[in-house]
This record gives sequence, C-alpha cells and structure tokens, in this order.
Amino acid sequence: MLSDFPIETLVHVISFLPYKDIIEVMLLNKQFNEKLCKDQYLWKMLLHRDAMVIADDYAFSDTCQLFFDVYKKRYLLLRKLDNYLDELSVEHLSAEIIEVDGGHPFYDDLFTKDSRAIQLLELLLGRLERYERDSKYTMLTRAFYSSYVKAHLLHVDLSYRLGIYFSKNCHELMSGALMIAEWVAAAYNEVIPSTSIRQEIERVVCDAKRLMLHNDTVETKLRHINKAFFEVNNFGRVPNEDYYNVSNSRVDRVLMVKRGIPLTLCVIYHEIARQCGLQLLPINFPRHFLLGYRDPDNGDRMGFIDVFDGGKLLSRSQCLELCPVSQIPDSDEYFQVTTVTVPNFCVLDVTVHDIL
Repeated sequence: MLSDFPIETLVHVISFLPYKDIIEVMLLNKQFNEKLCKDQYLWKMLLHRDAMVIADDYAFSDTCQLFFDVYKKRYLLLRKLDNYLDELSVEHLSAEIIEVDGGHPFYDDLFTKDSRAIQLLELLLGRLERYERDSKYTMLTRAFYSSYVKAHLLHVDLSYRLGIYFSKNCHELMSGALMIAEWVAAAYNEVIPSTSIRQEIERVVCDAKRLMLHNDTVETKLRHINKAFFEVNNFGRVPNEDYYNVSNSRVDRVLMVKRGIPLTLCVIYHEIARQCGLQLLPINFPRHFLLGYRDPDNGDRMGFIDVFDGGKLLSRSQCLELCPVSQIPDSDEYFQVTTVTVPNFCVLDVTVHDIL
C-alpha cells in the first residue's frame, strides 16, 4: 500500500510526476490529499522545476500562503496562455486580435480584481520568452506568436502604469520617460535593462556628489553636476546629421551612447540633479528645451541651464540670444514659471511625438 511508505519517500517520487498525475495521486484518498496539498517543500520545488518562480516568491514564508494554491493558479494561467497561442493562426493574426483588450477571453482573465494591472506579468513574459528562444520546448506556431502577444502584454501593462504615473503628478521625469522607452522597445521585441540604466544614473550622481560640499551654492552644485555629466562621463549633444534619429528620443539609448537631443539630455540631467537634492524646472523655450532653477543666494533669481550646450548657465538675456534670427521679444510669456515650466505630461508627450 502506498500509505505504508514514509511521506518523505512519496514526496520525492511524486516530485518527478507532471501536475496532472500528482492531482490523480492526491485523489486516491483523503490522507494523500491533505498531506500533499500542505507539503510546502514539494510545491515550492515544483514551482522551480516548472519555471514558475517570480521575484515576489522570495518574500513568502512557509506559513503565509500554501504553495499548492500558488502553483495551481499559475498552472491554470499558463494553460490559458498556451491555449490562446495555439488558437492563433496566420489567417487570424491581425491588430484587432492582438492589440485590443477583451478581443479574446484570455485577456479577460489577466487583470487584478479592482484594476487593470496584469496579474503575474513576470511569469507570462518569462514563458513567452522561453517559447521564443528555445524551439525544443514549444511548437513553431507558439514561438511565432509569442513575440506578438508579449508586445501586447507589455503595452497593456505600461498603459496602466503610465495612467498611475500621470494621476499622481509624479516629479520623477525619468520614470515616465523610461516607461515610454519600454513601450517603444516592446514593439521591436526589445527588453530595456532597467537595472543597468539606474546604475548608470547612480554612477553620475555619485561622481557629482563627490565634488560637492555641504555649503555649496546652487550654481556651484550645478557646475559640479556639469563636470560629472559632461567631462567625467562624456555626455554630449548628438551630431547634427543624426539629430532626427528616433533613438535620440529614447532615454535608454541616450544613456547607452551618451549622445542625445535637448529633451532627452534634459530628462537625464533633471534626474541626476533631483538625486543630488536640486529641483530643476523643464523649460519649453522656443529654440530647444532648457532647465530652470531658482538661486536663493541671489534673491531667488531664476536661472537657466542649456544642457545641449555643455550645461552652460544662462541668464534671461542670454536665453534670448539663442534665437538671433527669430528675435524673440523679452516677454514674461517665455520666462514666467507658471507658463514656461511644462508639466511632466507635456514633457513626455513631446517625447512620444519625437519618437512617432
């Protein structure tokens, strides 16, 4: 009788079985069901065996959640994903099916109860990427459609995250710019290495902070940031002949090649200054984007930074000299904070239009 075997031996043998066979064993009698259902070690091991582990799992304790329930939920979701991929065919592949929410029952089961956040997105993307790169584990049709479905899932998730970002009026321009870059990258089946991007920014921040003293004025701190940004890390303006390349509007690409247009350079510079304790203001100046700052050491005077020209600190009159041909009048329309400073939504809206 199976019930005569030690539970440890049974668990070891059962761990080699597929999920469906394990369920059949559990149905043999009530004792098996209770023992196997509550065996945290078994189901934790199966999660790893079947590549169903996500980052949040490492926060679980053995008492807070049954891993059997976790496994069952993920197994059913991945089965739905497989069925959806199998239903797609060359004749039915279209923007209406792949890119519209609710176009298939599969999408209706993805979202959390009270929001449009995709449940277990990391798990779904991991399985799709596995299908794409390793034909050993999948049929060719699944491998073909995986890239389309993955791009759509990323776009749906990013739409939700961007909606939250704008509703909170977040001051981190970089977060929004990175989400837009992720959106574009997904369309080209690319994955943005967010960790390495954050590390690149942190490296510039550390270089700038090493130069700063506690009692430095705002302009002195900005000069230190300029040195770290332009001299130490070699950021600069993109060549004129490559100015309209779409990659110049993606902050991830600019951080990689260290050349960009005024808008993307301003977004990166803005984030570095924010982490250094300076709140800069994006300025929609007619010539190109600038950054503004208030100098408390000079009566809260408004100053400007031309990031596209090596971080040059400019006064109001010097800003006007940037447009000698159009001869912009010395009007408060261009220099009052309430009208010159554009909200994050507008900055990122310009970024999207540049990309498109």
